[in-house]
Amino acid sequence: MTDEPCRNDRVCCEGVCAEREACFGECVSPLENANETLSIGLEADEFYGRFVRGEAEEAAVGYGVIPEQSSSGFNVHLFLFECGGATVLYEEGFLGHGFNPYGDFGGGESHKTRIETGWSIEGERVVVGEVLDCVGQMSGEASYSMSCILVNAVGSPKAVGGSASLRPEASVPSPDDEEFADFQ
Repeated sequence: MTDEPCRNDRVCCEGVCAEREACFGECVSPLENANETLSIGLEADEFYGRFVRGEAEEAAVGYGVIPEQSSSGFNVHLFLFECGGATVLYEEGFLGHGFNPYGDFGGGESHKTRIETGWSIEGERVVVGEVLDCVGQMSGEASYSMSCILVNAVGSPKAVGGSASLRPEASVPSPDDEEFADFQ
């Protein structure tokens, strides 16, 4: 029996973490029902499929500014899993030359938060639980990103409404990797 939330694409099934298929039958990816053509000219399943964790160990990574606090921001690692599970790793910190967690520069404690949730495609948007609302963007021929709005407070309530540009990155460790162990 587990008291901890199930990680990655696993679900709580009769008190234990199990593969989604073991509890609910066959995996149905949010990409399967995404037949919308995005305003950027690509099909939703083709575009957002680039952000789903697969063999290249993808994650969407980026940071955004906390509204009305131009020197503060938040960093997001977003892991979208094929069967609709998602892990959000969220941290607030200072912005300057990149992102610097608060704890690294004496600015107070750095709150590292892990959220296990789900994701879906709704029209042109990717909705990540009650945390992020994202829309696909392209700049140039092969530069894919998602502009994501923080829709609920994860850390500071002032961060709600902040926007982050997330880009797919390959070879990102699993959200269960030692590198992310201090995200609770």
